Amino acid sequence: MLDEADLKLKDWAATVLEKTPVSFDAPTTPREGEGVGMYLLEIADAFLPRSQRRAPLQVKLRYLVTTWASDAARAHHLLGQLLFAALEHEEYGVALAPPPASLWTAFGLSPRPSFILELPFRRERPEPKAPRVREVLTQSVLAVPFVGRVLGPGDIPIPGAVVELPKTELFAETDADGWFRFPRVPSEPRARLLRVRAKGEVRAYTVENALAEGEPVTIRFPLED
Repeated sequence: MLDEADLKLKDWAATVLEKTPVSFDAPTTPREGEGVGMYLLEIADAFLPRSQRRAPLQVKLRYLVTTWASDAARAHHLLGQLLFAALEHEEYGVALAPPPASLWTAFGLSPRPSFILELPFRRERPEPKAPRVREVLTQSVLAVPFVGRVLGPGDIPIPGAVVELPKTELFAETDADGWFRFPRVPSEPRARLLRVRAKGEVRAYTVENALAEGEPVTIRFPLED
C-alpha cells in the first residue's frame, strides 16, 4: 500500500544521490553522517477525470523533503540535487512554499531548508461484471446546464472548491468568484445531491428543483475556525 510509494521514492532518490541513506521518520536533530529525510506530511485529494472505465482510487501523497550532512553547505547541495531532479520528473509535483513555523516547533526544530514533493498514488479497481442484458428499455432524458455559486461566511466567494454530483461522477471547480458550472447534466431527478470540498472540509447538500427552476443555486459553506 503506502509503503509502495515509500519504496518508489527511495529508489528514485538513490538514482539522484547514490549511496545516500533515506529516512521516512519525522525530521530530528542531531543525525550522524548525511542523508535524506522524506516525511509523509499529508494525504490529499486527487481527482481524476471521468472516463469510460471504472475510475481508479487516487490520492496525492505530500512528503516533506529535508537533508542533513556534516555541514550546512553539503546539506544544501544534497537538497538542491533532489529539488531539480524532482522538477524534471514528469510524475512528481513540487511545492516550494515554506511549511508553517508551528510544524518545525512540533518537531522540536528550528526552520530549515526543505520542499514538498507531491506523488500521485493510484489503486486500480477491477471492472464489475455486468449482468447479461435480456431486454433494453430506452428513455429520452433532457440534458440541461447546472450553474451555482459556493459562498463562505459573510457570503465571501470560495474559489477552488470542488463540487461533485456523486450519482453522475461529474465534478466542477469554482472560479475566483465562487461560480461553478456543469454544461450538461440529466434534468431528472429534480432533487440534486451535491458534495462540496473546500479548505480541507467536505459537506453534502440536497438541492430541490435546482434544474426545474433554471436559476443558479447558492451553496453556503460554513468553514470551521
